[in-house]
Amino acid sequence: MKSNSAHFDVAVIGGGAIGLSCAWQLAARGARVVIFDRLQAGREASYAAGGMLAPACEAAAHPWNCSPQAREEMLSFCFDSRDSYPDFAARLGQETGIDIELSLRAAATGDWRETGILFVPKTEKDSRLDALLEHGLAAAWRGKTAVFLPDDGQVESRKVVDALRAAAKLSGVEIRENCQIRRLKIENGRAVGIDDDKDTVRAERVLLCAGAWSGKIAGVPPEIAGSLRPVAGQMVQVRGERRVRHVIYSDACYLVPRRDGRLLIGATVEENGFQKRVTAGGVAKLLTAACELVPELSDAPLEAHWAGLRPTTGDGLPLLGATSVENLFVATGHGRNGILLAPATARAICALLLDGKAVSEAFSPARFGGE
Repeated sequence: MKSNSAHFDVAVIGGGAIGLSCAWQLAARGARVVIFDRLQAGREASYAAGGMLAPACEAAAHPWNCSPQAREEMLSFCFDSRDSYPDFAARLGQETGIDIELSLRAAATGDWRETGILFVPKTEKDSRLDALLEHGLAAAWRGKTAVFLPDDGQVESRKVVDALRAAAKLSGVEIRENCQIRRLKIENGRAVGIDDDKDTVRAERVLLCAGAWSGKIAGVPPEIAGSLRPVAGQMVQVRGERRVRHVIYSDACYLVPRRDGRLLIGATVEENGFQKRVTAGGVAKLLTAACELVPELSDAPLEAHWAGLRPTTGDGLPLLGATSVENLFVATGHGRNGILLAPATARAICALLLDGKAVSEAFSPARFGGE
């Protein structure tokens, strides 16, 4: 295998929303960055995502398995990232001309959709209501108790990754797609680059952002290899015709209206290893739940369906920071919140790699072993 003469400050493995955001921000501060992606950048979990910016709903419906202190840190991280989106979207638009269709009260949207998210619990005695009401307002949905979260919203996830890819390239990031990363290049216990299927690329630091596949790369330390698993999620798209004007979130499904009239219905939660498939049962479950929430959808034309693999840790918190291998860093394991957490993650990784500012211990890979 030949050695590439190019030398980078940071080699990023994985070109989803997290990897692209980190690379873009690092390059904007002067770092020479290369991204490696096993397929086309941004076409895995990020492309399959619903794009909700829903910290409180996610915390209530899919609670993290961690200490109260870590939970508060995660919730704060999520809120901070959501609140970063107006500037994040504006900058992407200025640099690339791509509108990521942010729908958030803090940013003018200028389209027919309403901002905010309506959470519809199972019963009016749902124990999660008090926590949700700390961030929202008591509401009703067709005779049912609900909570309206006015500061939450959504973004068009596919346009996010397209804009991030364009912004990264404009910032000088080299993007290498359809690359099979064979192993990390480790010398004397220190990461010095990567071996792909063509050559060896050397870098001062390696940043692992390969989602559910991060633990499958030869040379990753045990705290990474043993802490990640893929959790599949199926999605359905119908032609909504503006029947739903804002995001509706329930335990059975969520509904996300897009600007062009599409309505996304998501998402199943399945432990099937690396099988990424759409099933009749999954689609039926989502459509049934959607029609129970909004009966008018029963005659909505079915347009598309797909599935993605969420990179998930045992406690549900992301893996961010240094690993037990010197100069190997990680930013993955965001589970259901990769799109939401892209801005805050990129900011934290830049501060770590370029300024030496540590990331919160709540997200440290060391919680799963290592040193």
